[in-house]
Amino acid sequence: MPNTFYILSVRFGQTTDSPTLVDWVIARCDNLADAKREARRRAETATACEWIWPKAEAIQVLDERGVERFRCWCRVVLPAGRKLKAA
Repeated sequence: MPNTFYILSVRFGQTTDSPTLVDWVIARCDNLADAKREARRRAETATACEWIWPKAEAIQVLDERGVERFRCWCRVVLPAGRKLKAA
């Protein structure tokens, strides 16, 4: 039976204790692994500004009780024509 997970796009202030909610979706998944896979897919492929840096810093997965089960950082999208400098 599918479980309910909340996938949140968040931005942090001075600490990671109280993030600001940017956007969210509900995912019905069979297990936590599937919910984590969906969160990573959003982090890697999102094009909406609510799911990428600088508007969002991380994507969190919460279970149906509101307990954080997973967090991954959002990808950074560079403006067109701009490249990263080699370290």
